[in-house]
Amino acid sequence: MSFASREASHDGCEGLIAAEPPVAQATPNADPSAMGGGAVCNDISTTLVKLYREIFGRGPVRTTTYAFDVGYVTFLREVLVPHERALVLGGRADLVCETRMAIREAERERLIAEVQRLTGRPVLHESFQFQPERNLAIELFWIPTGSEE
Repeated sequence: MSFASREASHDGCEGLIAAEPPVAQATPNADPSAMGGGAVCNDISTTLVKLYREIFGRGPVRTTTYAFDVGYVTFLREVLVPHERALVLGGRADLVCETRMAIREAERERLIAEVQRLTGRPVLHESFQFQPERNLAIELFWIPTGSEE
């Protein structure tokens, strides 16, 4: 699975690779007690829905967060507002992607602060991928497990 990293170029959507979310609730090498398990995943999903609604004017219809030993990944589905869907259907997914990426970058610190508040741990790194053709956003938050801090 590929994510658009904060360290990557944000001058367009080229290079983003479409990735399907995991089919099962797989959590390789996850220690639910150390990572917070289902309650934290649920809280992250709920908070991201609320923040997306505030930031973009509409929250995702479906959201799933998975915990891994290195952090959390959230799949936010059906995130486009009507005018964005029209642009995607009209062949201007690039414009939707560029706009969403710029807005997401402007709100980056706010999203990180909320995840840190919910997990009680600092976010070491975060990544964001947006796939307008799939009506999908993916948020990835790397949380230090101890030795990385």
